[in-house]
Amino acid sequence: MHAGTVNRTRRVALLAVLALGALLASPLVRAARCTISTSGLSFGVYDPLTGSASTANGSVSLNCRYSGADFLFGFTANVTLSPGLSGSYLARTLRAGAEQLRYNLYVDPSHTSVFGDGSGGTQAVSECFPGLFDGCVGGGGNSPVTIPVYGQMPGSQDVGSGSYADNLVVTVTF
Repeated sequence: MHAGTVNRTRRVALLAVLALGALLASPLVRAARCTISTSGLSFGVYDPLTGSASTANGSVSLNCRYSGADFLFGFTANVTLSPGLSGSYLARTLRAGAEQLRYNLYVDPSHTSVFGDGSGGTQAVSECFPGLFDGCVGGGGNSPVTIPVYGQMPGSQDVGSGSYADNLVVTVTF
């Protein structure tokens, strides 16, 4: 065999390996599938005369399945919450007509980190779904992951009776 043929064969083999690596890293092949569901969060009956804060807990359930080459490389799913009808993460409000009750949602039970999109002092939640060659740790793999949501509403808010609500959007990017 001629030396030029061997070098050409090595180059072709190397190009084939590089092409395969590029294909496996492509978003077209690495297309995980995630579904989400949420549990409602209800503060119950609010008494403005008690003066104490009301708390409530909810959750986001994230169920991601590997697809394509994700089993090799893994992926991270980022969960964010919108600010709701108030338009502000730091001043979320429940509304009943013109009446408003201040509240917020947190990623921690001590109510210190506002659950948002990572901007303006808020925090998003990331879940790692590790792959064979991925260095990330944790995550749920193919199992549903439950992300707790902790709500708190300050006491002594002078509002009328009624049914108060807010609508938020949960977004998962991966």
